[in-house]
Amino acid sequence: EGASSLRIGLVGAGFVSRNYHTPSFLMIHEKARVVAVCDPNERAIQTLKKRYPVERHYSNIDLMLKNEKLDIVDITTPGFMHYEQACKSIEEGVNVLIEKPVTLSFKDAKDLATRSKRNAVQVCVMQNYRFRDASIELQTLRKAGKIGRISAINTCQHGGTVFGQPRWMWNEGLSGGILYENAIHAVDFNTWLLGPHKRIIGSKSYYDNSLNLTTSIQALVEHENNATSFLDLRWFASSMFY
Repeated sequence: EGASSLRIGLVGAGFVSRNYHTPSFLMIHEKARVVAVCDPNERAIQTLKKRYPVERHYSNIDLMLKNEKLDIVDITTPGFMHYEQACKSIEEGVNVLIEKPVTLSFKDAKDLATRSKRNAVQVCVMQNYRFRDASIELQTLRKAGKIGRISAINTCQHGGTVFGQPRWMWNEGLSGGILYENAIHAVDFNTWLLGPHKRIIGSKSYYDNSLNLTTSIQALVEHENNATSFLDLRWFASSMFY
């Protein structure tokens, strides 16, 4: 306890929470305490609790927010659940960390920003590629003028079968499809280096009617500083790479 402690409530006890978020909290902050976790899947909760000292667990976020005094709510659920869970946390005056994608629409993302300002809380999205050592070094050199101006970025992200993923990811209406689930880090990283999008110069996508999925997108994007980025995004590629 004490003013310097960091009380964390996890929303979702699945793979990402167990293998990335929880160990990272405990590694980077000596006062971090995962005091609660909520997930309707009791088996997932018990698996997490075997590895980490979580004090209490709940079946839904409403119960957790009602009963716990938290500094951070960490949301690691599927993307289509993020907006509602983040709204509830923000309105309770709790800072929020959200796995990507932050929401599945620009409108909802802007609303979260407005709510966070109104309630004086912080909202952070897990666009963690920005914080890798090589990324920080690249940005530092660029801003110091040591490597010149970046005029273009070509990005390929090819994935394997989506059917090895949870069933909700097969439904583009729930997952946001290839752009939100497979390529959101690539799109964010390009924007981080080149600035906001100005316009889409051209794009091509392929929707496979037999799979009910968009399996590829190619797009040429102009950014505000007149730089360009090219995205080549594919599911069901012959090899997986980024």
